[in-house]
Amino acid sequence: MWVSKEKCEKAREYDVLSYLQIADPGELVRVSRNEFCLRSHDSFRISNGKWHWWSRDKAGHTAIDYLVEVKGYSFPNAVNEVMRVMGGRLPKRSFEKRKSFVLPEASETNDIMYEYLSGRGIDKWLIEMMEISELIYEDKKHHSVIFVGQDYDRKPRHAAYRSTKNVKLKGDISGSDKRFCFSLPYRKCEVLRVFEGPMDLLSYVTLCIRDGTEWQYDDMITVCGVYKTKEDGVYHMPAALDEYLKQNPQVKQIFIHFDNDDVGVSAARRLIRELEGKYEAINMPPLLGKDYNDYLMITKNGGSDGRTNND
Repeated sequence: MWVSKEKCEKAREYDVLSYLQIADPGELVRVSRNEFCLRSHDSFRISNGKWHWWSRDKAGHTAIDYLVEVKGYSFPNAVNEVMRVMGGRLPKRSFEKRKSFVLPEASETNDIMYEYLSGRGIDKWLIEMMEISELIYEDKKHHSVIFVGQDYDRKPRHAAYRSTKNVKLKGDISGSDKRFCFSLPYRKCEVLRVFEGPMDLLSYVTLCIRDGTEWQYDDMITVCGVYKTKEDGVYHMPAALDEYLKQNPQVKQIFIHFDNDDVGVSAARRLIRELEGKYEAINMPPLLGKDYNDYLMITKNGGSDGRTNND
């Protein structure tokens, strides 16, 4: 099947959210003000004109990308399908422009946050230290945990939220800068440890505290998820790691602590290949469970499976 260049260019102007709002609106589930997931695939997220299918390590922008990568259409069929559904409508941005970054208003107390993090096994002293350092707090509206990412001047530049309720809800606050995800205060160490998210980092440190393992001499950052950027078909290092390495030439050794699932394993392998020859890069996933909080809860309960199913 052949489609003209003009038709392809026109079809590429439609983003996936615009397409799904017409083709299959019942498939869309709003996660936050500017983020959606799919009813059939809750690991598939649409935000600010881009989509990421986390469990399959796929990403894209247009409705054509979605039909080819997710639905299995051939490229010509995807073009024709988009044009059929959109029916000549004027392309429009169905997502909001990136807003200025503003931290959510803080709750009067952090009681619910403490209860939640303690219930996930996080060391109480560590929670207190993160609170004093203004790296975590409880938001007023939803009572979620807010994990703050600071730049090198300790100015908040990123925030991730995690629900304290019995729902799988987490994400980034609108306007967050992915170069400055949640991390321990920078100390310009020669050893760097990289985690997918804040709970992984805090769980790892809790394990170190519990087992008497030194951890204070390593820098630790998160990259707030791992996925492959496909804008130009080239692998791009996570923005937070790329920024850290640019600012810290003293780094010699990098430990990758990604999840023990297909996405985490493949992302770690890909990242180690990217770092090869520049750093000593070592893959160190959790010994048990899907992620480091899973590992913490399993070992906390004496080896029984203490998973919370909240990831």
